[in-house]
Amino acid sequence: MITQELLNYTRQQLAQGASRETVKETLLAQGWPLADIQAALASAGDIPAPPSPAAAAGPVALSSATMLLKESWKIYSQRFKTLIGIQLAVVVLIILAVLVFGLAFGFNAQNSPKDVAYTEGNIIAIMTLAIFFIVAFIYLQIWTQVATLFAIKDRRENIGIKESFRRARHLLGSYFWLGLVSGMVMMGGYLLFFVPGLIISVLVSFAVYVFVAEGHKGMDALLKSRDYVKGRWGSVFWRWVVLVGALIIIYVPFFIVVRFNENLGNLAVQIVAFFAAPYIYVFGSLLYENLKSTRPELASAAPSGSKTKYIALAVLGILVVPAILVATVFVSLNSARGKSRDAQRINHIRILQNRLDLYQFDYGTYPASLRELTPDMLDELPKAPLPADGKCTLLTNEYSYRLISKDEFQLTFCLGTATGVLGAGPHTVTSDGID
Repeated sequence: MITQELLNYTRQQLAQGASRETVKETLLAQGWPLADIQAALASAGDIPAPPSPAAAAGPVALSSATMLLKESWKIYSQRFKTLIGIQLAVVVLIILAVLVFGLAFGFNAQNSPKDVAYTEGNIIAIMTLAIFFIVAFIYLQIWTQVATLFAIKDRRENIGIKESFRRARHLLGSYFWLGLVSGMVMMGGYLLFFVPGLIISVLVSFAVYVFVAEGHKGMDALLKSRDYVKGRWGSVFWRWVVLVGALIIIYVPFFIVVRFNENLGNLAVQIVAFFAAPYIYVFGSLLYENLKSTRPELASAAPSGSKTKYIALAVLGILVVPAILVATVFVSLNSARGKSRDAQRINHIRILQNRLDLYQFDYGTYPASLRELTPDMLDELPKAPLPADGKCTLLTNEYSYRLISKDEFQLTFCLGTATGVLGAGPHTVTSDGID
């Protein structure tokens, strides 16, 4: 059945100079039935030819963002069982991982993880299982993504879950490599500030679709994606923005729920993300097919242009990764050392507190200075570890003792970070305890 939307689009494209074959291929790529397309083309037969060959030679307009959203929903609805079935593979793995850990280490409703004895053997087993499931998760996540792309690309064949996974199986290594290259190139772009990174992200956003549909790998897929977007960056960017805007509108109610019930809200957000992921792939696939059909001269052409700029961006991105790792390790080590010094300070204070109480019990008064604790109570007085941490100064970092009366004293110290029930900053110890 011909809809007014289909008829209006057909007339618009013909009026702008698109050939009937191009219009037909575009609509077929968007999932319209052939009979409806032919009827629409016949009804639009009275559209006059474009005024000049120059106008006809111009680029054919892309489908509107609204039309892409509607067509994406149409295909998503038609292929819902297959697309969601593919996504469930990852969910099954997560459930399996939870069950395996639960059965292996006794995590049940009556036995919390902290009740389990973490022997050396248990720790090795836990780490081995964790590594196995992390690798399996990454592998299955990649396989699921490629299978989803095949389920969308070959939708006219109505392939099912099993066939989608079968067709994707031999492309996993190349897809993983493409993901790394794309990530490094985009990271390199963002290092040149936000705008260059955004431009490059849009230019290479169809690399995965090019890879699955046309077989171009690695840098060639990125260059082919750039060729399709070139000259239409603004139009493509706007369509991605509309998609993101639509998703934000859907997510807003669930983020509101998070404010009132964090657990329920987060669960709802995860469920929405699970169902939204295939739709995003459908939208991207349709936009790619739309770009490809409006530029038939590029479809059969090899990727053009130099790879030098993109290789340079990838190298820049690669150099950032170890830099980030080194910075992360450095910060973590500093944090760990600071916590270790705070633990040492608390241990010193507990020892001093204990010895002061013993002194008061033996002599009926607290000592005039800490030096009186040696050598009978202590071999030597503990010294606050250096450097001072957090907002502590060299002065507040020192253990400072003052006798108030024979039954009362003050001992001050400073912590760089919150430790146990004690917050960061200066603290005072008295005969009643630590403030």
